[in-house]
Amino acid sequence: MATNAIYISNRKAHGLVSLFLTAGLSLSKIRQGAGVSVPTLRKFAKPSELRMLPETYEKLVSLFERLKQTDEEFQKYLKDLYARNAEQDKARAEAEAEAEAEEIEAEIDDEAPEISQEPQPDLVNHPNHYLQAAVTVEPIEITQYLPHPLASAFEYLVRAGHKDGQSEALDLQKARFWLRRWLQLDAPYVPMRMDCFAGLVVLRKKNPLACGMLLPAAEETLRQHEEGSEVFPFPIIAKTINATIEDTIDRISNRLIELGVETKEAS
Repeated sequence: MATNAIYISNRKAHGLVSLFLTAGLSLSKIRQGAGVSVPTLRKFAKPSELRMLPETYEKLVSLFERLKQTDEEFQKYLKDLYARNAEQDKARAEAEAEAEAEEIEAEIDDEAPEISQEPQPDLVNHPNHYLQAAVTVEPIEITQYLPHPLASAFEYLVRAGHKDGQSEALDLQKARFWLRRWLQLDAPYVPMRMDCFAGLVVLRKKNPLACGMLLPAAEETLRQHEEGSEVFPFPIIAKTINATIEDTIDRISNRLIELGVETKEAS
């Protein structure tokens, strides 16, 4: 069989014939609807090195368009097929993003030096027997309302210097990675919830860097609610939080320089 460009590749021909067959059409029904011989259809029902004539392929495309407009069962099949493909594409994209993040974190783990920082209890200002009655907030009470990049960055900033076996520098570098990723997304709005405000206020003394990243946007959200704004200004909230994120990235870089992990040029 010639492989001149006038022929349709078997990938297209096989894909269209397979679509009809999986939708429940028999070869005889396809022959009746498209006017293509059964032997030809049988050849293209299996992967091969064959090439289909353009006029034969056009007959199959014409049948596809007619069925898409007139046949309810075929319409339902296509709808389900497109939905499955969309789910598969979404799952594939999420898996690729997760694999990329794990790869970057692995590179950071290999390159960042371990810095041991064991916090000592403050028996004068914060004795343990009074801390039992203190109000505590878990990061998840805030991060559950945030987009994934901001939630990851917030958790790394909160735990930086406090997780056993993990250096402060490594957590700061991971937080900076996710903040830069968020800015690359150029999100038109930030779904900031009122629920975040109280938790940020409680945590801000202990974690000023993490809370300072979100608190201005939370305060702006609260102010808009108190004023009873009919049209909620999401772009304003996004602009507010993106400005504080850029400032947070600079503060992280400065801290990494202080720790001796990076130079001013590398940051």
